Amino acid sequence: MNFYWNHFSVTNLFLDLLTVIVFMLLFSYFLRRKGERLASCRFSLVYSKAFLQTALFIFACSIIVSLFPGLSTFLRIRVLWTILVVIVPILLCWQSYRFRRIWPLLFVCILLTLKYYAEVWEPNNLEILPIQIRHEKVSSPIKLVHLSDLQTDGINELHQKVKVSIERFQPDLILFTGDVLNHKELIPSVYAYLHSIATQDRSFFVEGNVDGILDMQDFVKKLVSKSCKRKLNLCK
Repeated sequence: MNFYWNHFSVTNLFLDLLTVIVFMLLFSYFLRRKGERLASCRFSLVYSKAFLQTALFIFACSIIVSLFPGLSTFLRIRVLWTILVVIVPILLCWQSYRFRRIWPLLFVCILLTLKYYAEVWEPNNLEILPIQIRHEKVSSPIKLVHLSDLQTDGINELHQKVKVSIERFQPDLILFTGDVLNHKELIPSVYAYLHSIATQDRSFFVEGNVDGILDMQDFVKKLVSKSCKRKLNLCK
């Protein structure tokens, strides 16, 4: 239920649907315990308490599940995000339709705007921070690019903006400080992307904490093109 589609989208969509279904079932259960029905219950203190009970219960379950080996701790963040920008708008839309009220739709628009900003606009909004460092032992300017934590789910518009900016800057050194991708299926596209950037005489790559899925020696070897006069160094 995102505004984008990538390698994880099928899994994320399944998790979102599961979260929505379980949430609605539990929410209805907590309301029935208080003598209310989900289909006919207006906003009230009882409604709010049942909502908070459900949200806290599901969040606690997501924390426990995320502790299992092989699962990401970001699961709990995913669940909270789904509750905020999917479940809450659904409930607001239902309240607006059921009781003929317009004001809930205003909050729906706000939440959907927040969702769009967080998932589409902000991740593709490139910000470049130029920093000048002076040292007595450096007699002439050295232009350096620091590229880190791509943690990409796919090479997209933002990555292309980064590439264009680097080409315009024409750095003397490029430092890749790890965490380049999130799953093995993207290795070929990340190879091609980093290969197109590391065209200077000296580029350095430092392994990040999520790069354990890579064979680092093989990764660096494939980044080195015989037709390209440069050397990519692996730092540990």
